[in-house]
Amino acid sequence: MHDFTEILEKSRLARSLPAPERRRAIRGAAMVTQEDIATALGVTRAIVSRWEAGLRIPSGEHLTNYARLLKALADDMETD
Repeated sequence: MHDFTEILEKSRLARSLPAPERRRAIRGAAMVTQEDIATALGVTRAIVSRWEAGLRIPSGEHLTNYARLLKALADDMETD
């Protein structure tokens, strides 16, 4: 039998990724720069800008890490 846990997790993360304008709003409200996000994820600031503009969608490990980071930032702001 196959273990589909990893595929299901990636699917959930992709669906949980906020709309581009919400991504930008979360980052801004958390007072984090695109450069901060880029450094944390190992990508360029231009890539983060494209994700926030909806011109590109992260994939693979970047999707996983970006979705988790945005969720953590949003959750952290709710506790303040």
